[in-house]
Amino acid sequence: MISEKSNTDGTEDSLGSRVAGAAKWSVFTQVVSKLISPVTTMVLARLLSPAAFGVVASATMITSLADTISDSGFQRYLIQHRFSSDDELSLSACVAFWTNLAVSVVIAFFVILSRQWLATLVGSDGWGDLLAVASLSLPLTSLSSVQTALYQRRFDFRTLFGSRVGSSLLILAVSVPLAAFGLGPWSMVVGTLTSNLFLAFWLTANSPWKPTLRYSFWVLRHMLSYGLWILGEAAATWVNMWAGTFIIGRLMDQTHVGFYKTSTSMSNSIITLVTSAVLPVVFVALSEVQNDPSRFRHVFLRMQGYLALGVVPLTFGVLVYRDLTTLLLLGSQWSETALFFGLWTAASALVVVIGFMCSEAYRALGRPELCAFVQVAFLVPFLPVMWWSASVGYDAVTWAMPATKLCLVVIQMPILWKVARIGPLRMLGNMRWVFVASAAAMIPGVVITSVSGSPAVAAASAVCSVVIYLGFVVVQPDMRQNALALLKRLGLKPSLPGSGFGR
Repeated sequence: MISEKSNTDGTEDSLGSRVAGAAKWSVFTQVVSKLISPVTTMVLARLLSPAAFGVVASATMITSLADTISDSGFQRYLIQHRFSSDDELSLSACVAFWTNLAVSVVIAFFVILSRQWLATLVGSDGWGDLLAVASLSLPLTSLSSVQTALYQRRFDFRTLFGSRVGSSLLILAVSVPLAAFGLGPWSMVVGTLTSNLFLAFWLTANSPWKPTLRYSFWVLRHMLSYGLWILGEAAATWVNMWAGTFIIGRLMDQTHVGFYKTSTSMSNSIITLVTSAVLPVVFVALSEVQNDPSRFRHVFLRMQGYLALGVVPLTFGVLVYRDLTTLLLLGSQWSETALFFGLWTAASALVVVIGFMCSEAYRALGRPELCAFVQVAFLVPFLPVMWWSASVGYDAVTWAMPATKLCLVVIQMPILWKVARIGPLRMLGNMRWVFVASAAAMIPGVVITSVSGSPAVAAASAVCSVVIYLGFVVVQPDMRQNALALLKRLGLKPSLPGSGFGR
């Protein structure tokens, strides 16, 4: 039986304590699992060619779209909706589970039958069989998606810790040896399948909820009325995420697909060391205070400040030390994409601390259609710029696409003001010292990397940048208070007066 107790306690202390516990385990889960992911990529990047990564990226593009369609926004619905009883929640979970499974099986069957045509469509001629095998992940992910949503709804990030870390370790343990034995792109596909199989069994075995043979088309219709907006947003997000892979595959070659997708994926992996530890908790916490505008704004700005503390200096550092970072993370054969990697990561700073936070706010307020609108609006500049830059060459992609990514921030700001009365000046003012400190900390790196190409010298300069930034955190009162409050919320610092949620 699934208990709704944790979702009905609306007191401020209860919210703070549940968010603190969830955040702590979310940090452990995400930091460890997200550390394993780039480590896996670091090793595979030295065993496989960029073209091999391009082939896998093309296959993943198709399977990720299928995953998006099969989920239909059910995860978000199960997390946010306020159910009147445990039985109602259980029935909705069953409807989501069986619908996801049925749709994913149908899509996987279609992919298998159309594998050669789909492979040619995405620029991976001759790799249809790999695409067919990769599609077997679809039913496996459908088995774990509902369970994941229920764990998040209960703030049970502790259980998710073992599952995500274990699945990440499996990819490393399976893919790397297979790549070393010469299996090429197949090594990554088999590793992913093994990981998804583990997740399905682990989450189901440890969950108090198990799927039963129950179904209601009335419940399905109600869930779809909410989920279709989420599906629309997810589909638009998928286009934003994968259109570059498709266009480069059509206009260039798989090597440049590998450069582009591996750079963006590694950039996301680095950033999610910070964001994925906080964003899942942000959505749940904001959902709890959605009917209290003042408290909603306070929680939003507090969590935005937490994100900025880690994301902004991290992304600035990747840009300044891009050659060193690319060499360490991917190896010498990826040097051509170092500048794109740095620019894309730096552009992510504003997109994450403003754009992602805005999206979580819309969902928490029950306005998922705004997320869909933002993603569709972003396609207006994104698609033509992507096509033009890919037709010109990879140098054009390097500069044009990070700049275009910032359009997401411009689109989000007026919408957030309208629905939550949080303006751009208030958000930027909330993070001003983080940007000042990050820029100041990067000055040694800009100077030193411009006169020396030595990785050792760059590494020493990076250490200096870290020390300078931490000095700002200690000296500047707002940054220090945010840092200490964050440590407190993660259970890493004794209680501090005046530095908690909702105060």
